[in-house]
Amino acid sequence: MSPEDWNAFGALGQWFSGIATAAAVYVAIRSERQARSTRIDLRVTLGSSRVTTGVPAFVITFVNLSNRPVILESAWIELTDNRILGFIVDPVFVGAMGVHEKREHRFVTSKVVEWLRKAGFTRSILLKFCVQDSTEKQHTCKYKFDPGPWNPMSSVSPAITP
Repeated sequence: MSPEDWNAFGALGQWFSGIATAAAVYVAIRSERQARSTRIDLRVTLGSSRVTTGVPAFVITFVNLSNRPVILESAWIELTDNRILGFIVDPVFVGAMGVHEKREHRFVTSKVVEWLRKAGFTRSILLKFCVQDSTEKQHTCKYKFDPGPWNPMSSVSPAITP
């Protein structure tokens, strides 16, 4: 092989190492940004209260998907037009949360029905369950709920569509 062939071969290697270096920098920056972000998986289902068996309750489950602890500062339920329906104040729900920690909170449904009826809602409505962390980021979960046929004194729940 002539020296020119070896120079071409060396230049090709330098091009590949330059591309690999740029890719490594991109991956490092992206993983650092991802490590800083807070991600919380928030889900709402209908279940029963743990305190009183048979009493319907919203089961609010949230998991910290971040690679660092997260501090939950507040939790509330709002309507789709951003009017706050009510706050969920529970020391179990708000506070410091470890990496990949899962928590569950049960909120009695009759309280939500009472709030909706006071606001004048009797038909199916889309509720937004919201949580705010210490970085001011809001995490939401939407849930379709019909307070119309609901009897707060009954332990039997109507059909609910998540």
